[in-house]
Amino acid sequence: MIKFSDPTRFSGKSKDVDSFVKTIQSRISSSPGMLVTDFQMVTYFASWLGSGVPEKWFLGVRESQPSLLHDYPAFVQAFTNHFGDPDLVETAHRQLAALRQTSSASTYVARFQEILVHCKHLDYDMCTQFVDGLKDEIQVLMLRDCPEVLGELYRLAIDIDGCLYKMKKHHEDFSGRFKSNSSDNTPTSLPPSTSSTSVPTPTHDPDVVEIDIYSVLNSNGKLTPAKKSRCQKLNLCVMGRSTGRPGT
Repeated sequence: MIKFSDPTRFSGKSKDVDSFVKTIQSRISSSPGMLVTDFQMVTYFASWLGSGVPEKWFLGVRESQPSLLHDYPAFVQAFTNHFGDPDLVETAHRQLAALRQTSSASTYVARFQEILVHCKHLDYDMCTQFVDGLKDEIQVLMLRDCPEVLGELYRLAIDIDGCLYKMKKHHEDFSGRFKSNSSDNTPTSLPPSTSSTSVPTPTHDPDVVEIDIYSVLNSNGKLTPAKKSRCQKLNLCVMGRSTGRPGT
């Protein structure tokens, strides 16, 4: 036996009338032997009417039209006439024109079929409206061989949507594996190379005497007589290094 969830209490909104009636009917149909008489079905229906206007409406029916309590179809019709959209067809047409696929094609098809029940368009108009509401990538793939029967359009749209989803998923998986492999093959950072050319730090030679070359040379690049005499007294060669030989 099919089990249906309990109905949502009817709050009085016209847009909820159709779904509420269908939910109540499904619940009654799934309870054979429990809700048999019209009075039992009407009582069950009324038990899910919300407080406020819906509840007051039922109390008014019970007082002014008690016969409806024993005629379930007439009771449902009276309920629909009172709370339903007075221009249900036009409202359905506007809803269908505004309907767009925002998730899966199967969800779009289900919503399209729900609204279609109240529409009076020709089959051709329905097919055109259905295709217009699909995502662009699905419309493009349907241009070559587009069926003219709604049922076939439903199946084709769902099949194409499924193929596109698989292709996208495959692409994402491939991209993920490619990125993972690329990161695995990335060379790790090497320690600073010891073979790279570096400038050695000069060491101090105690035998070297630092001399300001510009202060000891004359204009022709030779030592001045005074500096040359001083270097000889200090036992220095012309390169500024001690020779260790006096008189040099």
